[in-house]
Amino acid sequence: MLAALAIAANIFAQDQAFRVLINKGNNAVKSDGEWVSIRVGVTLKSNDEVKVSQNGYLGLAHIE
Repeated sequence: MLAALAIAANIFAQDQAFRVLINKGNNAVKSDGEWVSIRVGVTLKSNDEVKVSQNGYLGLAHIE
């Protein structure tokens, strides 16, 4: 039981992130309460909010 709790705590402690590989359109990310334009190479965190413009798209890669 204790081992299961330790594993669960480790999973929830990880901050999932994505790296922006492709950015087309006027896309933005809300990080730390402020909206900023997304650029290629930026890392998005699990608690960031993403806004994709009409006809825009993002190419993301999951990183650990």
